[in-house]
Amino acid sequence: VHDAVLVASPAHLKRLPSGRAWATKARAVFSSGGPLSPDASQLAHDVIGHTPIEVFGSSETGGVAWRQGSTSPWAPLRGISVRASAEGTLEVKSPHLPDDGWFTTADRVAFDGENFRLLGRADRIAKIEEKRVSLDLLERTVLATGLLKEAKVVVLPGARVTLGLVGVPAKALPRKDLIDQLKAAVHEVVEPVA
Repeated sequence: VHDAVLVASPAHLKRLPSGRAWATKARAVFSSGGPLSPDASQLAHDVIGHTPIEVFGSSETGGVAWRQGSTSPWAPLRGISVRASAEGTLEVKSPHLPDDGWFTTADRVAFDGENFRLLGRADRIAKIEEKRVSLDLLERTVLATGLLKEAKVVVLPGARVTLGLVGVPAKALPRKDLIDQLKAAVHEVVEPVA
């Protein structure tokens, strides 16, 4: 058991049970699927005894970079080349891509030498519990109900990814009824965990 490693997602690591039940039983902890918050990184260290090694990548590019410690910059993995596009988004050259060209992601970055920091998304996709959520789709969905004349979905600031909806009601409904009906419509297009 002492040669085992734990591979998990941020959603799992931030929900570890308290106590040191797993301490020294794993040689390392890996996390992938989205950036790990400082609180989740510290919790994993406290419970398991290791600071997680995070791996950043995408379905299209495979693994791109790694870091250990949620405030550290990302370092490209061996064999991966990275740079910033003219728009400030990450470009990747990887043997996992179908050709030798550069793949442009929607991740905004700032470089510090060869390493980089993620600055958020350039598109309107939010990651909640490692699930991709289209803010445009949510807006179209709530507008299609006919309950709102206008709608804007935004990512609220904070350690946890939370979405906010600002809307102009099209009908006079009690606030709770309006919210319940909008939530029901959104549950049709977004996984419940998100």
